[in-house]
Amino acid sequence: MKLRLILWFLLAQIVVCGFVYRDALWGGSLLAPLDIAPALFPKYRYLDPNSSGIPANHYTIDQLTYDLPLQHTIYESLRQGEIPWWDAYNFAGRPLESDAHINGTDPIRCLLYLSLPFEAAYNWTRILHSVLTGLGMLLLLHRAGFRPGVCLPLALAYQFAGCHALYFGHTWLESSFIYYPFLWLAWDEAVHRCRWRGTAQASVCLALIYYSGNLQSHAYVVIFGLVFLAGQARFNWREWLRWSPLLLGTGLAGACLAAPVLTGQLEFYLISIRRSSHLFHPLSVLAGPGSLTAVYPWCLGTFRTLDLSKFFGHAPLGFSLFIGSTAFVLAALGALRPLPRPEWRALKWTALVACSSYLLIISTPLVNIFYMRSAAMAVMGLIVLAAIGLETLSTGGPWVRRVGWCVLTGALVVALVSNVFAWFVYPKIQDQVHQAVTATTGRIGMMGAAPKLRAFQVDNLPNEISFANPEPLLAVVGLLGLSVLLLSPKLRARSSLWCALLFLNVAPVLWFTHRFIPHQPVALWRELLAGGPEQRRVMAQMRDTPLRLWEIAPTSYDQLFPYALSHLYHVRTVHGYSALQPHSLDWLPSAEKDRWREQMADWIYESPVTGLDQGQFRPNATPGLARFQWADHQTRKFQVEDIGMNTIRVTFQPGDGPAQLLWTDTWYPGWQASVDGQPVLLEKVEPTFSRVEIASAARTLVLHFEPRFLPLGKKLVLVGALLAFLSCVWLQRHRKQRDAIITS
Repeated sequence: MKLRLILWFLLAQIVVCGFVYRDALWGGSLLAPLDIAPALFPKYRYLDPNSSGIPANHYTIDQLTYDLPLQHTIYESLRQGEIPWWDAYNFAGRPLESDAHINGTDPIRCLLYLSLPFEAAYNWTRILHSVLTGLGMLLLLHRAGFRPGVCLPLALAYQFAGCHALYFGHTWLESSFIYYPFLWLAWDEAVHRCRWRGTAQASVCLALIYYSGNLQSHAYVVIFGLVFLAGQARFNWREWLRWSPLLLGTGLAGACLAAPVLTGQLEFYLISIRRSSHLFHPLSVLAGPGSLTAVYPWCLGTFRTLDLSKFFGHAPLGFSLFIGSTAFVLAALGALRPLPRPEWRALKWTALVACSSYLLIISTPLVNIFYMRSAAMAVMGLIVLAAIGLETLSTGGPWVRRVGWCVLTGALVVALVSNVFAWFVYPKIQDQVHQAVTATTGRIGMMGAAPKLRAFQVDNLPNEISFANPEPLLAVVGLLGLSVLLLSPKLRARSSLWCALLFLNVAPVLWFTHRFIPHQPVALWRELLAGGPEQRRVMAQMRDTPLRLWEIAPTSYDQLFPYALSHLYHVRTVHGYSALQPHSLDWLPSAEKDRWREQMADWIYESPVTGLDQGQFRPNATPGLARFQWADHQTRKFQVEDIGMNTIRVTFQPGDGPAQLLWTDTWYPGWQASVDGQPVLLEKVEPTFSRVEIASAARTLVLHFEPRFLPLGKKLVLVGALLAFLSCVWLQRHRKQRDAIITS
């Protein structure tokens, strides 16, 4: 039965992935929002001179300005046989692989990068992430004993749930959440069956989570561990004490197995700085009840309209928990009704605690630590509750008809109100909404640079919340179908109708994901990679050279290389884009930048006012090279050669005496210097530079970067393997003791 179910799942993937990903499956398009560039960035209008200024999905902008260019660099580096520990193109240098937001150590991604051309590898990384996400939920539901006709459509609902679509641009999220259903299975195997393989599988799953995520998603593992324990032990503290060592042991084993990357991530976090600061929104206390809009999330708007969930301090609130309207109602039944089978008690409790923990996070200041990105844990719980809720209906009773009438009434009311408001009420207040939005546009950051997009969102509201959008229409049809089954005992007894209803439930989920995930022609990607007139003008002077660029512009959108796009053109810049940043030249106040002007860059690109498609490109008043300068007026000549991402070689002509060489790339621990093969001291100097003593006879200076704690991390892998083994031994002894007690 299990093999047959997996085969049906794989056949279903052909259909659903074909619908969602379309020609990206065979390389006809790239799963990236390339149309944002000509719509919002003046220097990139060459990509589409006729752009309306309204991209298909502006929510995924980070994928264009951060993920895509960095992934291209990682791909090139891996194909050349080098691990890109260092980012040479942003912030005058910074750690790259230690910034886990880039998802550069994801095993699936690395394997595909080493096997396929970039476009195919980039697409199939996300496609395989999605397929494995659904497979894990399928196996979890099947292990729990649910019927195949329930497991398959609910697994698809989880695979394409709103949270996975919304955070498509945050690649590290889904890549780490892939393994949560498998981790749930492994811990369940260890706790309920006392099998050692469950412990080993849990250790491997946790290691994969650490390799695939970042420090924020690593924190979700701790939450999920507590959620699982709460589901198993509930209020029995002996059970908490009994199983805590197992979960703690597998957690430590997984962390040690992933230590080669975890140690670098921790170091970067501890010595980095963050520009962003978040205040707790007063209305966020209502975010928990506001999440109930997931039953019909269009009532708060979509990514193509104004989003009313921003009044709660979040966006978008309803779609974060969107698993289909029918499934959400079934999840409510699963949460509120008594269990039909006692053996599901731990499963239900785990699901309830998972949902409750998410609602607690988004309704309290904890949201500033864990964010709404933790929604996938709650969605796991909702899917399990939906499966349980469906089974509760088999018990029958008068309450089923009452629920049926409530669902029927609610569906009709929602359909009527949303469509009447969209086509009759909203047009009367649309001008006032335009005026209110225009008055606040300049204070909304990105939207200040995109007034056309903001106006489009205002005008497009009726098309999104009414039946002009197939998504709410399909959702209402599903709710009406649910009410019919609830009201008719004869129809309710037919399992084939429930299976069909659950597949209908998936339809609006798939449609939303189909619209949300970006698709752009590969030809457009190649045009972006080649660069336009301005990009080529700068590349002619700076591509693959030791020179560095300083950009001056009124907004980031007006830059020639916004955020991390300089990676695509191999141009070294002072600015960059990252959640975690080192202390670099870009962080200095304006007065300090003027003080260190000669060390800032070799060239300056300035856009005096916003909206210009051309800027002023001029050399900086720098004697020699900005990145390397003699600190004591030495005139000795030298040549700089960057070898890959992690190594720099400087060769010197003969000199008269020893001198100090100032290196103005970002100082960071892990860089080692050697002169003619002999280690020398690399000294940190203000503001963010390094200095090294060069003897008169010295001929070659080699600078090489490797994460400082990488050797320790490699040793900890062995410790992790030992911890996993000891956890298995502990579980085996526990099982023997349990069996002995049962036998006696």
